[in-house]
Amino acid sequence: MALFFFRSNKKLILIDDKTNIPLMMINLSNHKTFSVEFIHSVNKSKVIDFYTYDDNNEIIVYKTIYYNFGAGVETELIDKEKLTFGENGEMIISNINKTIHPLIYVVGTVYDHILKIGNISINLNNTFGRNRHIRFKIL
Repeated sequence: MALFFFRSNKKLILIDDKTNIPLMMINLSNHKTFSVEFIHSVNKSKVIDFYTYDDNNEIIVYKTIYYNFGAGVETELIDKEKLTFGENGEMIISNINKTIHPLIYVVGTVYDHILKIGNISINLNNTFGRNRHIRFKIL
């Protein structure tokens, strides 16, 4: 008797939140994490949000990196969150572990939004256009 094992290939689906039309499907293969990098529209500094997903395909933010304090960025730690500082003074909030449902970015309103998965980088506003409401979904 032969046994066959199939690896589950999760996919990240990017959907136009206003029309509910899928825009892009990305095979996550061996990647359990992805990030979105952008310049914050109010404090004008870089922010990087890091995400993972659970067995129920729920998207979870687990870390955020800020490069400047200001309006619109987290100022207080919640529960088990931890604040550390990077080599270049960046503020790293880890252990966030908060389910984000739904995860939606309004891309490129002021600056670019860059989706990173492994060594792949996708400029969301160049790909989909400014002010597009992009919903992220794991399947």
